[in-house]
Amino acid sequence: MLTEQFMDSASKKRGRILVVEDNPPILEQVIQILETNGYTTYKAVDGMDAITKAKNLIPDLIILDVVLPKINGFQVCRLLKNTQQFKSIPVIILSGKKDQSDRDWGIKIGADFYLTKPIESTKLLETVSKFIIQ
Repeated sequence: MLTEQFMDSASKKRGRILVVEDNPPILEQVIQILETNGYTTYKAVDGMDAITKAKNLIPDLIILDVVLPKINGFQVCRLLKNTQQFKSIPVIILSGKKDQSDRDWGIKIGADFYLTKPIESTKLLETVSKFIIQ
């Protein structure tokens, strides 16, 4: 019975997402959008924190800013996507860098999708739902 209860409550969750953002208001906005829609979220505030938490949590998806302290998001993405354990974890870059060259570079190094700020909650949720199986 306990196992069934655990499975029922676990099945209501939509996925575990690591959100990597060093700007507190943006981080909280993304977290609120995701949690309101049933996702479990974890926070990282710099590139090193992102790598450590990805290794410890093994999330279903990573939302990653580019401009981060310690190690930038492009480097984090490349490191994770070049590691067998993380290769299949989708990475969505969410950045203020809007140039096509930045988008192209993000995809080239392994990001699965590139979104730009300011955040549009509908677009964020549509994109996340493409990568997390319900």
